[in-house]
Amino acid sequence: MSAQEFMLGNGEMLKLDTARGAAVRVRTGVVWLTQHNDRKHHILKTDHAMPLNGEGVAIIAAYQPTVLELYRQDPAAVREAVEREANRARNAAIRAFFGRFFC
Repeated sequence: MSAQEFMLGNGEMLKLDTARGAAVRVRTGVVWLTQHNDRKHHILKTDHAMPLNGEGVAIIAAYQPTVLELYRQDPAAVREAVEREANRARNAAIRAFFGRFFC
């Protein structure tokens, strides 16, 4: 049996036509997996593997953690990132205002 390796960036998805006996193994990161005729969605982490049911297609997506999960891991870093984005947006609005005002 041959093996294929795919590298997904955050938010990227992959659609696979599954064959009987195929499996998905995650080398690094976290992926979300759903299959045809499977009511459950699966989250696979690094070094986890799961056999595919061989029916239809499987969709694999690079998993992006929610803001709540990130906050639970490091609240200070999330606060700093939110403040940084708010400051950037405010500064962009001020620059746009003065750009319209003086030009």
